[in-house]
Amino acid sequence: MVFQFIEGQGMKRLLVALVLALGTCSAWPQSAPLPLEHLLWSGRPIPFYGNPSSEESRQLIALVQGANLAERMASFTQSRLRLRHNLAIGFQECGTPNAFYKPASRAVVICTEFVKHVAGLMTERKEFFAQQSPQFLAQWLTSILWVVYLHELSHAVIDINQVAITGREEDVADQFAIWASLNYINDIGVAAFVPAIWYFKELASSQRLNELPPETLSHLLSDEHSLQGQRALNFACWVHGLSPEAARDLTRFVALSDARAQRCGAEYRAMDNGIRAQFRKALKQNR
Repeated sequence: MVFQFIEGQGMKRLLVALVLALGTCSAWPQSAPLPLEHLLWSGRPIPFYGNPSSEESRQLIALVQGANLAERMASFTQSRLRLRHNLAIGFQECGTPNAFYKPASRAVVICTEFVKHVAGLMTERKEFFAQQSPQFLAQWLTSILWVVYLHELSHAVIDINQVAITGREEDVADQFAIWASLNYINDIGVAAFVPAIWYFKELASSQRLNELPPETLSHLLSDEHSLQGQRALNFACWVHGLSPEAARDLTRFVALSDARAQRCGAEYRAMDNGIRAQFRKALKQNR
């Protein structure tokens, strides 16, 4: 009777259980990530400069290439981050002032038109920049490019390393950009967040939200990026959260409210903990 039971329904159940057990055992090691797999990631940042078609773009490419800016950005990335795959980093003509991460080709691109846009904005503010030295002007411009690069680099790391995030990725990229510019200030060589805050405040002053047509305003508010004025205020708040004394003039410049300023310390600590946790596999020398 026992033998007949095993050959009948009991045998079927035993075989089903065995198949499920073997299937689970064989699948588990393949799907579970290795605890230290990120130490084996071998992606490299690769600097590049595009071949522009216009004389103006050629001059702009020559400007950033003469400063070895793509190479410096790649060197920073190599020294501070681990990547699953190679990442191209560079400047090229795009047809519009922009900077972006392109997932299909794994490339961070800063357009020559964007470099021209920033330089043009500085030229319009003669009252501030007219008396400054060429070295100061170059440093101010490249500082803005650095923060924009760090923003796009965050998009690249999230994509390439499959970093889990919640909320809007653009906000995370803003947080990473300012966090990196604060924590890696010696690598970058300048306090890049100061010109970046100036830049976004300048963009905000030109938007004049109360004068926009309803359709334009709706389009702007629907964008995945925060409003330019919010970005300037957020940046100043995070700097203030790390060092209130160092950020005193910045918070005045952007008119950060006292109520928000009181919360910036906790806000920065939460951001710092979150970035170190979510990007932990990517960050080298992460405490």
